[in-house]
Amino acid sequence: MREFRMQGSRGQTKTWRIAVKGDELHTEWGVLGGRKQSTIDVIPAVFVGKSNELSPEANAIEEVKRRIKKKTDEGYVEYRDGSAVGADPASGFDDKIWAQGLPKQFCGYKPKPQPTEKDAKSWSQLQETLESGNAIITVKEDGFKHWVLVTATGGVKIYTSGMDECTDKFPHLVQSFASKTSAIPPRSLLCCEFTVRLGDNTCDRLAMQAISNSLPQRARSIQQDPTQKTIATVLSVVFWDGTDVFSDFSFGQIIEFMEEQFGVPSRCPPYIRGMEVFYEPLDAARDYVKRRGIEGLVIYDSRARPGKRAYNFRGKPERPQCWKWKPSFEDDFVVVFDPDGAHGFAKGEGGAWGRGKHRGAAGRIALYQYDAEAFLVYCSGCGSGLTDEERVAITKGTKLGICGVAEIKYTSRRYYKRGEGSNALVEPIFVRWRHDKGARDCVNPQL
Repeated sequence: MREFRMQGSRGQTKTWRIAVKGDELHTEWGVLGGRKQSTIDVIPAVFVGKSNELSPEANAIEEVKRRIKKKTDEGYVEYRDGSAVGADPASGFDDKIWAQGLPKQFCGYKPKPQPTEKDAKSWSQLQETLESGNAIITVKEDGFKHWVLVTATGGVKIYTSGMDECTDKFPHLVQSFASKTSAIPPRSLLCCEFTVRLGDNTCDRLAMQAISNSLPQRARSIQQDPTQKTIATVLSVVFWDGTDVFSDFSFGQIIEFMEEQFGVPSRCPPYIRGMEVFYEPLDAARDYVKRRGIEGLVIYDSRARPGKRAYNFRGKPERPQCWKWKPSFEDDFVVVFDPDGAHGFAKGEGGAWGRGKHRGAAGRIALYQYDAEAFLVYCSGCGSGLTDEERVAITKGTKLGICGVAEIKYTSRRYYKRGEGSNALVEPIFVRWRHDKGARDCVNPQL
């Protein structure tokens, strides 16, 4: 078996091993010198009947390559006979990074998920932060996170959250970050949210996604339209002039510094702005977010120092003392499960069979509502919140593909009529069946 190792966050050495045996992938993982877990995956043939068909054995070999690449991107290094093969990944910011750019294994922090009372520790930490008056509340924008590196010579490199360089897609941002107006010194690293803005200043996620998914030439072409140009909102300053800001200072000090640098729009270069900070109670911030259709909030403990949790070179994020909060909405939907189109529902709009442990059960249900003219309209898929028993029952209890009515929770939704490209729900979660309601009760005049 090929063996890979990586230093864990607690100082332990993590190991991961993989081997191909025919159409089987054998993997083993754990801590060096400790107990190991293992799995055997049977790999199927793909593209059967096409010119690029791969047998199970050939596909297993390709799958090994994909999994090894994923592990090495996380920072794992291959070992043979107890010795490393090739150079160790980066372990800190050095002259090489400031000259050549960020390595694939670099990973910045993420806010903690929105806590519930079931998550007692995180819940109590957030409540104490709010009640003590040490909370800093900021807007969570609906875009794509990017990293902006200003090299030792003042050059600008831009990376996606997955650490793929995409500098060529955003020449206008490169010019702005490198301009004298920005006053960003060499050896600086910023975490930004890239967005495209609608006329009312809300984020057009689909437009930003189109740019992100395009090749550089197409991305630049889209942004020739002034209304489609990407705007960079600075979320955090990780390094500034070679100083490790995020490791050395508290959230309160960092956000105060960012306010000085990017808080006044008239002093910011074109297409660069500071993040919006609330100086009001949480309830007022929540009302503002719901009223404006904003994705949510991020709440920081001003006293907390990210320290070693600010970033790492292990490919997986740490989560310091800050939390996401998203508005929650609920509505009733007609649930459909017709993944094979046996009852006439269009491909992709009838749900999907499950994979892995959910094979043979429902992996995703389809959600519908009636419009004002009594037409049943597809809204979204939903794969979260269902129990294993409910997934199985759905496959057996349909009537012409319709399973019943369910209450669904979501953070926001889009509408074709508003020019948003779909009627999709954002982060839908199945809550419960509504046996007291019929399909005709699920009416939404906005469709």
